[in-house]
Amino acid sequence: ALYDLRKATIVLSGSPALSDRASRTTANQFTFFRERNEMQAEGGVQTTYFLALGRTALSLPGESGPVKVNARRMRARAEDGWAQYEGRVRLWQGTDAVEADVMEVNLNDKAPGLVATGEVRSVLGVLAKGKEAAGGGPGAERPGGALHIHSDSMTFAAKDNLIHYEGSVKAAGDFGRLTSQALEIRLAAPGKATGGTVERIVAQGNVRIVQPGRRGHSERAEYFPAEETIVLSGGTPTLEDDELGTATGATLTFKNAGASITVESQAGKRTLSRHQLAP
Repeated sequence: ALYDLRKATIVLSGSPALSDRASRTTANQFTFFRERNEMQAEGGVQTTYFLALGRTALSLPGESGPVKVNARRMRARAEDGWAQYEGRVRLWQGTDAVEADVMEVNLNDKAPGLVATGEVRSVLGVLAKGKEAAGGGPGAERPGGALHIHSDSMTFAAKDNLIHYEGSVKAAGDFGRLTSQALEIRLAAPGKATGGTVERIVAQGNVRIVQPGRRGHSERAEYFPAEETIVLSGGTPTLEDDELGTATGATLTFKNAGASITVESQAGKRTLSRHQLAP
């Protein structure tokens, strides 16, 4: 240990480790800044947040248990539960994972959650019907519920049960492939039987969605996983179906791999079906 009286800093090197009841961090070097009550870690940073007693503010939606973070650098303040990781950060829990250039973790009661910025990539096993996820390492494909999302930024607000993605969003899941300016995931409350699973996904801003044999675009799209239903609205919603042709209206409603499209407009509601002619 090296104590600099003038700078009011303490430096630990030689494979140091810091532990408390909430987490354990290792790095090549730790520097403690007494005046601002802050710690800085450099080189090969690895943190484990111990969440074995159940879900907390940091738990990813589809998982429970310890959360692990790898990064090049870290700054932290123990008094308010704040930490910032930099240098192609990777956070994972079970088979769920988030990667970004910078990631902020907040474990305090005021605003618990996670903020990731810069080339955000995530794989979240937020299962719509509460089924157990298949095994595999972080980033593994999980049929029946895994969401793969790329964006410029991601915010997980634990108290609101919301995950928000912003900027050049690209998503893939049960609904097909989707691009938009923003995307929001509404999670079921942890206390519910389906706690942590997705109740609704809302994409906004130049939304484009692609399914086998279908291509749609609108200003807004909502996906309800339990019903496997998609609703397009805003702007001029349009859906091109290889068999049904092109449909436009105020709202377009259809199911994954469904055989019909419900079109709502000022003239009323009509249904296009593969088994009947359009009215």
